Amino acid sequence: MCNHQSPHSAVLLAKMLRGIIAQFPGSVPDSKSEMQRPHPTVDKIVQERLSKWNLGMERHIYKKPFVVGYSIATASYHHVAPEVQAEIALYTGLVVLVDDGLLDTAAVREFVPRLCSGLPQLHPALDCLVEACHNLQQYFTTYGAHAIYSSTIDFVNSELFQQHAKEMDYNQSSAPYIQYIRDKDGLIPSYAAFVWTKDITPQTEEYIQAFPDTMEIVNIVNDIFSYYKEMKAGETRTFLVKLATANGREELEELTNLIGRLSLLVGRARGILGEGKAREAWESFMEGSIRYYLQTPRYELEEVLPELRLDSDS
Repeated sequence: MCNHQSPHSAVLLAKMLRGIIAQFPGSVPDSKSEMQRPHPTVDKIVQERLSKWNLGMERHIYKKPFVVGYSIATASYHHVAPEVQAEIALYTGLVVLVDDGLLDTAAVREFVPRLCSGLPQLHPALDCLVEACHNLQQYFTTYGAHAIYSSTIDFVNSELFQQHAKEMDYNQSSAPYIQYIRDKDGLIPSYAAFVWTKDITPQTEEYIQAFPDTMEIVNIVNDIFSYYKEMKAGETRTFLVKLATANGREELEELTNLIGRLSLLVGRARGILGEGKAREAWESFMEGSIRYYLQTPRYELEEVLPELRLDSDS
């Protein structure tokens, strides 16, 4: 493993990040850009819905997950209608509640059977999650809409399993499993589907061939842009660390491989989408997703990329 406090690691990481950012110039946060300011309708819808929902917990507990949801929705999906951004924000806040372990495990275990049977959920926040999935359906083609439901089911299933497998050991035969469970618990089909609302791409065929690459890109971007804060914290159970262990590599070597893979996927997705609305939506999503990591304080990227400081004179 690499030295988690190594200045050399931070310098190498900064170089890698700048290389990615150069491919998406619009990803750099700019306080003067109107295109990077959330539409007020998004916040209005989110606040109205939260005031109506019974989430079964105090506001101070659920506030942070919905702040995360709002930030992701308004940064990554700025190109879709404000109403859709609001639904994405609400959906994201709810799945973060599950991911953070804030709901009773017994209730989460019954989520899928009760969803499929049409029965009320055992926790009010899970009823809200069913509602959120349903509300999103109207904005996407049949394939995208169904991907949101199936992705949500996979997410809950994998979360339940991983609660009982936190200390599982990994070896050089574990890489396929590590990738498999990563794909299942990341809700990646949902967040890829959100890129292409049916008012942008009325036909699934307009984007579907770029769908697999986009799903993988979502994961890799998260792994790369989360790495610095994870390295600082000395985290040892992250996807990248697990994958490096399974492949017998240093973390930075694994990170370099991921960046190479990202470049391949980006080029291929652009080639598949060609020119037009599907491509424009994808480019906006990519710029917004990277911008989200760059402007979110918890990723601490200003420490390795000082040019991100909006109050800087440079």
